[in-house]
Amino acid sequence: MKKFNYILYALVLACSLSLWSCKDNDDDMSKAVLASASSLFFEATEPTSQIIKIVSEGNWVADVPEWVTIEPMSGTAGVTEVKITVSDNIRDKEIDTPRTGEIVFRGNLIRSRVVVKVQQEGDKFRAGKEYTVPELDGVANGTIVTLKNVIVCATNSTGCIVTDGTEFTFISNPVTKISVGQKISVGGEKQTDSNKFPYVKGEKIYDVTTAAVPQFTAVDITDKLDSYKNAKRAFVSMTGDVDGSKITVEGAKNTVNTTNVSDGIEIPNGHKVKIEGIYTGTAAPSVEIFVTKVEDLGVNEIIFFADDFEWFEPFSTASQYPAGDHIGTGITVTTTTGEANKVQCPNIVSKSYMSDGKTLRVALEEKGYGLLWGIHSSKKQGECIYIMRNYLKMGKTAFQAGLTLPKIPEIANQKTVMTFDWCPMKGSGGFDETKLEVVIKTGSNEVKINVPESTLTSDDQMQWIPVTIDLTKVALDANSTITIKSTQWEDTGIYRWFIDNIKIKLAE
Repeated sequence: MKKFNYILYALVLACSLSLWSCKDNDDDMSKAVLASASSLFFEATEPTSQIIKIVSEGNWVADVPEWVTIEPMSGTAGVTEVKITVSDNIRDKEIDTPRTGEIVFRGNLIRSRVVVKVQQEGDKFRAGKEYTVPELDGVANGTIVTLKNVIVCATNSTGCIVTDGTEFTFISNPVTKISVGQKISVGGEKQTDSNKFPYVKGEKIYDVTTAAVPQFTAVDITDKLDSYKNAKRAFVSMTGDVDGSKITVEGAKNTVNTTNVSDGIEIPNGHKVKIEGIYTGTAAPSVEIFVTKVEDLGVNEIIFFADDFEWFEPFSTASQYPAGDHIGTGITVTTTTGEANKVQCPNIVSKSYMSDGKTLRVALEEKGYGLLWGIHSSKKQGECIYIMRNYLKMGKTAFQAGLTLPKIPEIANQKTVMTFDWCPMKGSGGFDETKLEVVIKTGSNEVKINVPESTLTSDDQMQWIPVTIDLTKVALDANSTITIKSTQWEDTGIYRWFIDNIKIKLAE
């Protein structure tokens, strides 16, 4: 605004100096015109008039869209206040589509013109083209679409699955609360998810009635979990063992991710289950299913604690850094050749990777985790635990790291085993010679158990090493603490490592 005022004053001075030479013809038209605003925005109905200033060193006139009125329509040298008014954006007694126009203030030269863009709010879905669910595949991302008379099959906090009776799609974050068994029309922006499936941002929900949810026959994919793929969302079923937020099948490399489930459904950890739901893509080793039904087939194992860190997802994707097929933090440890992705690896205190206003460090501590840093006497303490997708990287050069699990009262007097996956970091010189131990403290008693060392060679890629720690001979109570840490605690060397899929279960 200050810059405009300086220019305004300069032009006013120029105007006053040039008025003596003005003639009553085209030469009177200004050779320079300025406006105090480049764009204006108005509400759809009962819009408030707005005033801008026009500065010129000669006469000017204005060209306006038919729905815009300005006073005055012309002016002379100097500074003129112009009142701009727009009519209600109504057609057939309803709010019309948003509209945009230009007011041109001009003198007698092409360069002596200034354009003020005028925008008015409207209903962008009124002109949205109607599509069927199968047609969404061919629609460009960002297109405003309307889906008519689709039936809600499943809902959760992120959105809902709907069908037109032939195919399924997803409506994300609908603005109106909806329920299973409702027939709705949806207006929104078409987008594509990370598995390249189309979905619609549910910005307008209307024509809400009730309808029977269509019945589909589920395709059992248990025996083909590693090979099953579908270019569209499909109704599937599978049977396996629940392990944290995954369902595993013996002999299969892929697992089913159960973080996306219908409202009211609980998947019992440690049980064998049969699930039904909507297949939403495969990103090996994870098969994504929006779970709509669970049949509990009984206890498979008694699990006292399990964390696969899939809950990191909002943190690890918070900054939306492009990373190949992944967004956010990187994947460096993998079970699939060629999947490694050596990119973003932020500290757990990073404010660029926050979710719900908190860092991952805060979220871990709220869950009861203890975060440990080894401090060499010659160094200052440094936080050296990092976010991956979705697991933890521990330690950095000269600083070692450890993780204490939340207290598990249920393990008191139980015979247990502990399992987790780990991997040493691989750098330009090969794998770090990291050594780990599990430390169990119960009162004044401390037990240390060495973790089997890595056998990976310099020719190997980083890959998960599953380990089992026998705790059956360790006396545990409700206040016992269990820590996984580097044994090179006071060493200034390079002993970095990764950890995932921690579980403590009843020994067989």
